[in-house]
Amino acid sequence: MNTHFERQAMAAATKTEITIQVGKKTQTLTISEADITCLIRGPHVEVRQRLTFQNPHDRTLEGEFILPLPPTATVCAFGTTARSAQRDTGEMTWASLVEKHAGRVAFEDEVRHGGDKTATLLERAPRQGNIYRTRLWPIPSLGTYTVEIRYADTL
Repeated sequence: MNTHFERQAMAAATKTEITIQVGKKTQTLTISEADITCLIRGPHVEVRQRLTFQNPHDRTLEGEFILPLPPTATVCAFGTTARSAQRDTGEMTWASLVEKHAGRVAFEDEVRHGGDKTATLLERAPRQGNIYRTRLWPIPSLGTYTVEIRYADTL
């Protein structure tokens, strides 16, 4: 049975996307899997969205993930994992809270050195309501990139 919050989370997921640059063109990666659950406890709800995106290109890419949340929702957890023929750990890497500048430096360092660790920078989009912008690396060539976000809200 779909609750109001599951329908709301599914609607938000359909507005969620990863954009990439291919040459001078901006493209959107396709969601290949979506798993959304809601846990309701009294007046509180926790929503878990696990979205998997497919990279059809034959090169590793950096992407931008845009995530609109309900106006009163609060992010509880954020994790990512990447899979390809060369890399298939299947383990989710969970984000930790760091100072904004330190997070940007760590992300840029990982991208610049071409490491194989999953690097993510999650920031609330300024002056755009409860929308989060996330930079993702690496989105493996001909592979998948999975993002899981958990957020809480009140009924």
